[in-house]
Amino acid sequence: MPRFVTPTSEQVRTVLAESHALWGAGLSVDDYIGMWEELAASPWARSWYSWRAVVDDGRVLTSLKLYRPAMRFGSSTGRSAALGAVFTPRALRRRGHAATLIRATLDEVARGGDTSAFLFTDIGSEYYRAFGFRPLPCEDAVGTIAGAAARAPHGVTLRAMTVDDLDSVSRAQGTSCASRPLAILRDRDHWEFLLLRAATFFRRLDGSGLEHRFMIAMDGVAADRLSRRGHRAGGVESARGGGVRRRPRHARAGISRRRRPSECPRSHHRLGLDP
Repeated sequence: MPRFVTPTSEQVRTVLAESHALWGAGLSVDDYIGMWEELAASPWARSWYSWRAVVDDGRVLTSLKLYRPAMRFGSSTGRSAALGAVFTPRALRRRGHAATLIRATLDEVARGGDTSAFLFTDIGSEYYRAFGFRPLPCEDAVGTIAGAAARAPHGVTLRAMTVDDLDSVSRAQGTSCASRPLAILRDRDHWEFLLLRAATFFRRLDGSGLEHRFMIAMDGVAADRLSRRGHRAGGVESARGGGVRRRPRHARAGISRRRRPSECPRSHHRLGLDP
C-alpha cells in the first residue's frame, strides 16, 4: 500500500539517478548524486532541506525536495515550504501519485506551523491551481553586456564574492527586502548553501570555481551595500526574493526589464486560506 514517507538515503540516490536526465545539467550520474549528497551535509540543509516521497513496498512512486526558507509576508515572518523537483518515473505517471504527494506534503508543513508554500514550475501553473497555488508576478532582466563599461563606476569596487562576505551579503539582502510585501529572507547559512551549490556544481562539471560567477559590488567602504551576480548552468540566476541591486550602468549595457504577471512560473500557496 502506498505510504507518504521521508525516503531513505538509498531511495534518494535512486531518484537522483532516475531524474538525472532532466536536471543533471551536464554532470555525470555519479557527480550529480555526489553534489546533492554534499549539499545535504551543509549546515542550512541539515535544518531546512529534506525529501518526501510516496513509496509502495520500498519502491519510490513519486518524490520531491522540500526546502523551508524563512519568508516574510508584510510584518509576519516564519518558515515557508518550498517544493522542488517533483518527479515521477515515466512508467508510473498519470496515476495521481504526484498529487497525493503534494497534498500530503502541504498537510504536513501546515501541521508543523508553516503558513505558506511556493514552487517554481516549468510545466505551467494550471496543474498546481488544484492545490491552492496562485501564480505570482515576476520580473526578468534580459539582454547582453556587450556594451558594458570596462571599469566599475567611480567609488565602486567589483570583486569575486567569498565566504568572508556571507554576513554582509545577508545583511544587504535583508535591507533590500525591508520594503517588500513578500520576501525570502536568507541568513548566513542560507547564503552559504547557495554558494556551495554553485561551487560544487562547477567543480564537478569542469573543475572551475566561482571567481567570475558570484560577484559583489562594494560601494565605497560600506560592506553592507552589495550587489551579487550568480551564474548557473542554465544561464544568469536572478536572486528572487530580493538581494540583487541592479545599478544604472546595467541599463546602458543593454539589460532591460519586463514584467510578466500572467506568465510567471513561480506559484504561491497560503496554507489554510486557499482551498
